[in-house]
Amino acid sequence: MTRRNLYFAFATLVAAGLYWTPLKSLVTSSLQSEVYAYTGLIPVLSAFLIYLEKERIFSRVRYDFGIGSVLVLIALIIRGSNLKYGSALNPTDAFSLLTLSFVVLWIGVFVLCYGAMTLRAATFQLSLLVLMVPFPQAFLEKSILVLRGGATQVAGILFRLGGVPVFQNGFRLSLPITDLEVAEQCSGIRSGLSLFITGLLAGHLFLRTPLRKLCLALATFPITVIKNGLRIVTIYWLTIHPGMGSLVAWVHRYGGIPFSFLGLSLVALLVIILRKFEETSFGSRRIMAGRAEVRVKTLPPTLDLTC
Repeated sequence: MTRRNLYFAFATLVAAGLYWTPLKSLVTSSLQSEVYAYTGLIPVLSAFLIYLEKERIFSRVRYDFGIGSVLVLIALIIRGSNLKYGSALNPTDAFSLLTLSFVVLWIGVFVLCYGAMTLRAATFQLSLLVLMVPFPQAFLEKSILVLRGGATQVAGILFRLGGVPVFQNGFRLSLPITDLEVAEQCSGIRSGLSLFITGLLAGHLFLRTPLRKLCLALATFPITVIKNGLRIVTIYWLTIHPGMGSLVAWVHRYGGIPFSFLGLSLVALLVIILRKFEETSFGSRRIMAGRAEVRVKTLPPTLDLTC
């Protein structure tokens, strides 16, 4: 191990020691939370992606005390502000600020040891660490409301397309035989976040242009809403058929697994489609460049009038 790597490892241990309590709480919440189960995988995923591209990322390393010190200072300011004014925030928001402070501090240490060029080369990998930060409570609640509303709308559309009369009142669907209500637990926020992370990763690995990567990541939202709507319709169909009572309970508890596979399949299909568009686009550019090159070669030669 080089001296530079030893410095980085030592600084990481010091940072972890300073933030030991919030990091322990972060691990505990990832094991117990219904929403943030993915949190513990984020640093592992970031480190794995850095390892895959280590030759490109660490091709030009140097110590950078300018940008690195600024990031460390920002992290300490965030932590100091949280300690001073955190009592005015709800516990979730205060914990989010503390986690953000650690992420910024660690990235600052990374820049101190490896330089701004390395930070630029590993922008995506290091940006993933921001996903460790829990969402502010207000944003999380709004996201759940949007997902619940979207799933309810999609289910209503599917019922009407299937010829089933339905009346929607908020998150409640009044149907023949029974009514259904989309609860917070059925919003799909956890599977939606997992799909979003999968979309980010697939875009980074398989797509080239930033626009198509962004389209893939954003497409995970309607995919989440559609699969949740399908799950609601499936629960109703099982409910109205005699002998399917045991399956209804299973779908309520474990039904997210097959529908998550459906969401992953739709993401994979979208990756294939976007990749085909990219291949066509880059292929047409090469053809155009080839034609331009041919035109240059076919210019009439210059006459030599010397004796």
